[in-house]
Amino acid sequence: MKHNEFSSSFNVSMCISYVLLVIFTMLSGCTSKPSDVKDNEIRADKILLVTDAFLNSGQIKRALHYLDSSYTQFKSAGPIDKWKRYRFLKNYYLNYVIRPDKAELYTDSMFSVLKGVKKEAKAEFAESMFARADVLRAKNKYNEAFRHYLLGREFAIKNLDKCNLSPFTNRLGLIRYLQQDYLNAIGYFRAALIENNSCGTFASFETRFILPQSIYNNIALSYEKAARPDSAIYYYTKGLQFIQSKIDVYPDRKNYIESALGVFYGNLGGQLGAIGQYEKAEENLKKSIALNDRDGHAKEDAFTAKIKLCEIYIRTGRLPEAETFIHILETYITKSEGTNLYTHKIRLNMLALKARYFENKKDFQHAFVYLSEIDRLKDSVSKADRLMRGSDVDAGFREAAQSMKLDLVKKNDQLKTLFLLASIITSFMIVSILVIVWFNLKRSRKNVKELSLLNKQINKQNEQFSQTLRVLQQSQDENERLFRIVAHDLRNPIGAVHMIASLLLKKSDLYTRKDIHLFEMVKRSSSEALDLVSSLLRKKEDEHDFKKQQEDLYQILHFCIEQLNLKAVEKHLRIELNGRQVLAEVNAEQIWRVASNLIGNAIKFSKPGSNIIVKLDKQAQKKLISVEDSGIGIPDELQDKIFNGTEEVRRRGTNGEETYGLGLGISKQIVEAHGGRIWFISRSGTGTTFYVELP
Repeated sequence: MKHNEFSSSFNVSMCISYVLLVIFTMLSGCTSKPSDVKDNEIRADKILLVTDAFLNSGQIKRALHYLDSSYTQFKSAGPIDKWKRYRFLKNYYLNYVIRPDKAELYTDSMFSVLKGVKKEAKAEFAESMFARADVLRAKNKYNEAFRHYLLGREFAIKNLDKCNLSPFTNRLGLIRYLQQDYLNAIGYFRAALIENNSCGTFASFETRFILPQSIYNNIALSYEKAARPDSAIYYYTKGLQFIQSKIDVYPDRKNYIESALGVFYGNLGGQLGAIGQYEKAEENLKKSIALNDRDGHAKEDAFTAKIKLCEIYIRTGRLPEAETFIHILETYITKSEGTNLYTHKIRLNMLALKARYFENKKDFQHAFVYLSEIDRLKDSVSKADRLMRGSDVDAGFREAAQSMKLDLVKKNDQLKTLFLLASIITSFMIVSILVIVWFNLKRSRKNVKELSLLNKQINKQNEQFSQTLRVLQQSQDENERLFRIVAHDLRNPIGAVHMIASLLLKKSDLYTRKDIHLFEMVKRSSSEALDLVSSLLRKKEDEHDFKKQQEDLYQILHFCIEQLNLKAVEKHLRIELNGRQVLAEVNAEQIWRVASNLIGNAIKFSKPGSNIIVKLDKQAQKKLISVEDSGIGIPDELQDKIFNGTEEVRRRGTNGEETYGLGLGISKQIVEAHGGRIWFISRSGTGTTFYVELP
């Protein structure tokens, strides 16, 4: 009976120390990789594995110091890297130093770092929900804990594939195990193993090794606790075979795999000893100690294996060997850092071991002392177990599910109320619309009569408008005829001027160079005037059908400035041309008209003594002409009408020059006919700059 008590006590501590420690890293292989977030999970996993190794060897302070210092230097840590650190610390404060309040803070941090990456980090989010449930369970808030387990499980089922779902199924099995509902726990563990088998061959070490070997261990422990030793030995052996098959697959994880082998040898040895197969038990326990009683391996597991081996020595009457081990174990406990649930149970097992040792030595007085100490410690150690066993997981899940259903019912009721309200409003609106339609139909009958009368009046007015338009068209045709007559009559005097200038140029030896230059300007101006009159005589539909060819825009502007320079000199104005030769596909006569209009306007509206700057610039596939003056500018009220070609934009120049308001309208038509555009920038009283852009 005492033997069974010892075996039970040891395996509970083993489950808490090893199985829950595996949780620190078993989800690493299931973590998703956010595509838009930079993480260095290889570095993070390496830090946590080393930290876990220190923890397993009992070097708690060194483990925490290493974790903090490593992450301080880990400047490029991404959200998943930070999440793993918070998860590790949450587990530490739940399973080593029992501080649920601190574990809750680190759980909050787990959720915090996942903000913005929840869609990509679904496995981490589900694990965070389970972590919150773990904390609530540790705080004895079981209803809330079960609600979060349920929410976490539903989220995992909806968002994760079978492979990534296995850690969560395993976790539900652990909850059953802690409640001593071992056979139901086995069902969860087996389901988790099946889910894990669906993982691809390229899954991580944590997914393909750490998790499945821990599940084998969980199943075996559950059978052991359910008093089915044959099944327990079968799964311990199967777990050993699984681990040995992975040694060559992961040569870089040799220490971890050897530690896992040591754990299974120790657990198998303990179970073999429990059924009286002492030789095989001793063989497996010594293998376990040889593997894990080293730095970088699971020293705490080696300690429990030594307890089991010492128990076998006592049972088989090898008391001197047992005494040697007891001294070694007491020295180890003395050096252990801190106290927690695990160390309490280790001390309890040591007390039970020493009590049996003294019983076998017939020293009942010392045995009684240790048995009394066992009774005192049992209350504090088993308190948490009793609370956990006292809660009904199924009832908790049912209650949580029922609560969620009630929430859904409330939401459905709210939706129904909203739908009912919407239906009432819709019905009222339909009735209102029908009433309005009825009144409108009634009014429309009256309106139809009125509309008929109005229609007759409109038809009569349309006939009058049509007659008026015919009269206007006749007037327009008459005006156009008169216009063409005037243009035709202008050809004779302009032609005479052109002929006289030509005759004078033939006698160039009689005149000075300046006179000849003036005669050439007169001849060219009269020629341009004749072309202009000819264009006016063409039919309206042909007004934009002018011939284009490669022309030098600089020469066109230069000639225009020469022609208008006399007017500028009269007003003491200076015209400056800036630019260089720029060729463009244009009609020289039409572009000359545009330049003449713009420069002429600048002369008219500039103040005496000021400058007019004409620029020509080539920009990529476009040519830009600008004419800038510092004259009186264009008033704001005229700026929208300046290109209309109407009399309302007429203004006198600074010396009273007459204007007709037509030039800018004609210029716009010419520029647009070339596929270009014209615009200006002006402020009243400060001057105006016109721009012409040609392709």
